[in-house]
Amino acid sequence: MFLFILGYYTGYGQVYKVELEGKFLPAKIIFEDGVVRDILMKYQQPEFFKNPSNKFTISMGAESEAYSHTGGIEAFLIDNTVWALRTVEGKNQFVSLRMQGAIEQFEVVINGKFGEVKEEHQDEKYIILGSRTKLITRNNLKNENIAGNPSDEKIVEWISDSPETMEDFRLAQKDATAETKRLDSLSAAGVTQGKSERKGLLGALENAKIKETQVKQEAATNIDMWRLVNNYNAYYEAKNPGKIKYYFVSKPIWKALPAKVKTDAEIKAEKQAKLDNQWAGRTPAGSPELASAKDNTPVKKETFDAKLKRIAADGNKVGVLLILNPVRKLASGQQLGSEVVNDENSYMDESLYEAGIQIVKELNEAFGTTVIELVDLSKMPYRDTKVMGHAVRLDDWWASKFKVVFEYTIDPLLRYEVMSIKGEYKNTTALNLRTSMVVKEYIGNTTATKQDFLAQILNMGGFVTPVKAHDDGEEATSVEELYKSTLEKLEVPLLEKIKNERASGIAKVVNKFKK
Repeated sequence: MFLFILGYYTGYGQVYKVELEGKFLPAKIIFEDGVVRDILMKYQQPEFFKNPSNKFTISMGAESEAYSHTGGIEAFLIDNTVWALRTVEGKNQFVSLRMQGAIEQFEVVINGKFGEVKEEHQDEKYIILGSRTKLITRNNLKNENIAGNPSDEKIVEWISDSPETMEDFRLAQKDATAETKRLDSLSAAGVTQGKSERKGLLGALENAKIKETQVKQEAATNIDMWRLVNNYNAYYEAKNPGKIKYYFVSKPIWKALPAKVKTDAEIKAEKQAKLDNQWAGRTPAGSPELASAKDNTPVKKETFDAKLKRIAADGNKVGVLLILNPVRKLASGQQLGSEVVNDENSYMDESLYEAGIQIVKELNEAFGTTVIELVDLSKMPYRDTKVMGHAVRLDDWWASKFKVVFEYTIDPLLRYEVMSIKGEYKNTTALNLRTSMVVKEYIGNTTATKQDFLAQILNMGGFVTPVKAHDDGEEATSVEELYKSTLEKLEVPLLEKIKNERASGIAKVVNKFKK
């Protein structure tokens, strides 16, 4: 099983794209001076790319400035494929690198043109595999080549001179054996995951989750030998820096054993524990001082200023609810929502709670009132109800004195990417801090359910910090450490930066309610 690791594995079964033939693509190239240059390169068939004497059509500027270049190229990157010179069967040629390190893997292009296809298949993509290439795994330290993928026994032989990697192998064996025994015992006891009893979309989603868990459990009973190869390469690089040259990728980093695959019962227990913790100390009645003084009945066509005065006259309040998300580390290309938030890849910056106090003052000043307060959820009442047949627990704003609520969200994302800095590829982070606001009004008596969305400001003043480049090995540090080191790039304290950027957002809110 291959693990595609950011900045380390460069491709798997690269595809020759007929539609790109002859077109200029953004590329990178390294000549004999070792400097990485951004260029335009004309896309050619792999049989031409493999030949060091090929006429590579490149340009350092516009397409009109392109020229034919032959010789003196050490490596190039085009269409997400790294090509580098290797000696194969006594012949020097460019190969397509899959994996780089002390143990590397590459595809060698052999005979056969890739563009010779029938007219009705001209739009198809042709994979560079099989009869057109052959896969080679090479141990650069022993100058030993293996056709295709090496056996598990051969990998163990190759990594045996690394005590750290062999210990990792031992622990992987232990975990795989333990997981196999656990699943066997569950099966013997008749504990199996059947299909969902629900129908429709909910049933399909539950079945997809069950299938995903089964796949993870099966993977946990096996040893990922390629993770061990990665770790061996990371070990060698740490012991012998500079001995291996990496083209257009970062140096390999140590990858820990994957987290244990949890059972449904364990997941359910954890969710219940989180729920219990979230509502700990709270009651349906809430705190007496937060109880509703009067039912909220808006006046037709009342201005926001009139609404604030009416709520104050009723003895009620307007609240600010600060929603502070943890700092999450997202890898290159990873989309928000696809990440798993846990203690390992998130960090809660509790100093940002001060922003709630700040924005209360700013809103009171902006609207010329004193009716706006910061909400303390620990004192708020809650309500048990059902949504789509599921029992849920909600904050009961109707039973509280907060009749209008400004929900202010701070969402810090730590982007983690490999970037070229002065010709050298580095692991980098940049903080992308986003803020937003939703304003809601809760209407009716203490048992009502009606709410109106008065405003939604998607951008209350976000920003991205300058990129922070990390030294080799620093990428393995915690999210907290990476986050704090990235903040060093800010010229002002973080809370002050957020406040300054938020000024335009406050203006948007005021303008919204002045209409």
